[in-house]
Amino acid sequence: MTSAATKPRNTMRGDIEGLRSIAVLFVLIYHLGVDRLSGGFAGVDVFFVISGFLITSGLLTEAERSGTVSLLRFYARRARRLLPAATVVLVVTALVGWQVMPKSQWSDLSTDVIAAALYVVNWALAFRAVDYLAEDAAVSPVQHYWSLSVEEQFYVVIPVMMLVLAWVARRFGFSIRRIITIALAVIVAVSLIYSIRHTDSAPQTAYFYSTTRAWELGIGSLLACAVPLLKRMADRTALLVAAAGLALVIGSGLVISTKTPWPGSAALFPTIGTAAVIAAGVANPLTPVGRLLSIRPMVWIGGLSYSIYLWHWPLIILSGYVVDLTRWHKVLIAVASVGLAWLSKHLIEDPIRFGPLFARRTAPTLAMGAAGMALSLVAASVVYAQAPRLEQRPSEARGAVALGPPEENGSAAATPDLTSQITRSGKLYPEPALAPQDIPAYYADECQVQVGVTDFDPSCVYGDPNGSITVALTGDSKMGQWFDVINAVAKDQGWRLELYLKSTCGLNPEQPAEDCRAFNVKVMDWLTSPEGKVDIMMTSAGRGYASKLDAYVAGYDAYWKRLEAVGTRVVAVSDTPGAGSPPRYECAEENPDDLLECAFRASDGQGTAALREAAQLDRERVWLDLNPWVCPEIGGKCPVAVGGVLIYRQGSHVTKTYADTMRPIIEDLLAKRGLLTR
Repeated sequence: MTSAATKPRNTMRGDIEGLRSIAVLFVLIYHLGVDRLSGGFAGVDVFFVISGFLITSGLLTEAERSGTVSLLRFYARRARRLLPAATVVLVVTALVGWQVMPKSQWSDLSTDVIAAALYVVNWALAFRAVDYLAEDAAVSPVQHYWSLSVEEQFYVVIPVMMLVLAWVARRFGFSIRRIITIALAVIVAVSLIYSIRHTDSAPQTAYFYSTTRAWELGIGSLLACAVPLLKRMADRTALLVAAAGLALVIGSGLVISTKTPWPGSAALFPTIGTAAVIAAGVANPLTPVGRLLSIRPMVWIGGLSYSIYLWHWPLIILSGYVVDLTRWHKVLIAVASVGLAWLSKHLIEDPIRFGPLFARRTAPTLAMGAAGMALSLVAASVVYAQAPRLEQRPSEARGAVALGPPEENGSAAATPDLTSQITRSGKLYPEPALAPQDIPAYYADECQVQVGVTDFDPSCVYGDPNGSITVALTGDSKMGQWFDVINAVAKDQGWRLELYLKSTCGLNPEQPAEDCRAFNVKVMDWLTSPEGKVDIMMTSAGRGYASKLDAYVAGYDAYWKRLEAVGTRVVAVSDTPGAGSPPRYECAEENPDDLLECAFRASDGQGTAALREAAQLDRERVWLDLNPWVCPEIGGKCPVAVGGVLIYRQGSHVTKTYADTMRPIIEDLLAKRGLLTR
């Protein structure tokens, strides 16, 4: 016979379990790619409101009953509820991902599992969303833990706040409920305003930030504070409120889409809808809407919703590495998500949550939680330890120099058999799995200005800081990919090398992003001022739409004339060919015995035409075309490796290792144009 201590107790309101079932089904169906539910991601916002209501209800009851809040007991309850299943899913995801994901993704997998175990993965994902180096990054199989991270960060702050406010209320004779309500209302108002503004200015990061989501949990918390008032609601009013709320929730899933700025003000629809259903249920949980939500299948799914949420996403992502997902595969994933959730609940969650070892026992529970987090960290560390590491390039891996020095016209010198230098199989440097890590050194110094930032860093100086000739690198990462070579040349030549590089931002007034245009204005004003003037400005960019070619050429010409007017020599460098998708390094990793399988259609690169035409408008301007060495065509295609060196990393950027092999070629080209002094 099951004892009272081990028997699971479900005292959850049926309508709330029904809301949970809608929320998790929204998320599951949306992630499985059902287009008609374009706003299924709003299910997470439903969860936030429910969580805020339930957790704050418990804390508020404790505060009013005892005059304080026990932080240790609170976190023990959270650990019993969340950590057992979360730990199992993290460990399984880490180990299975290690087996099925490409080696190039093992490092990200391990760091994401660590961030998820520590409940900070939302910030890691926010950083990656604006990290230009991560544009090829695969979707993380633990990406869905971002919402758990947001919740737990909220619940680091709220119990402490309630503890302090309960003390203040006791000390000065205030109403605990009233003072907590006022504080929560301020949090909701500030977070909502910030969410609307940040979603408008930086939607990539707004989605993951805790600060843009706190108001959603806060709405649920305010509901908990308003329970005494909500109980006075008339039955007919409760029915209308519940019906309107359910319509808002369901309508959000059907009408909202990925084109809707999120969260921002649009997230008010599912959150207010959820709040309305909960509020009506406080007054009368047996309205027709409440009874509909409380039917047995809805309650059953709602009880499994947490584990369904945990399991479904890694099943989707990891299965995609094994098979090309068809409709029937997705049906099986949905069934497997529910099946694994049922097993998790009955074999892991309930025995730990309600079993005699941990139920109502704070110290053992916290120890269990710490052990679970440690287990996740160990699994992630195992994966990280197996991730490949960069190796020193041996002298026989010659890279670009195998193609020969420039001819007088700047093209690659003819060799008896140019194609013989194209690597068709064998070991490459860097190892393809490490291509995303093979980046220029200036990234480590945070000297590439990120998206959204409009100021340059005057401390980003290299070469010989006291050199008599000053050279500026401007544009985006397509110029930055040659940094290490130019820096080496600058040291030899005694150049002071200054960096004005910004992600996705060529030095051109035609750039579409507002932050890019503002940055460019500041750079141009500085470089044309007496104190900021430089001797040589080298620039490149990966943007120059064919439909706006004339405007881009005119934009470059206008900027360059301003620089030339103060005595600056302009050097334009070709963009590199677009390598397409999937990333070339992943293809090289999968096809080590036939690297030509990874060749792609040759092109000049999107930004090259505008740069070249603008450079040809004035004979004093220098045009450096590096593409004959970046893409030595073979059958109209660009190979992925030359002379034993992998050419491409993220997007169409060259690896640092390959760029290093270009140094003799770049020096030769600069010397032919009279730019090298010794």
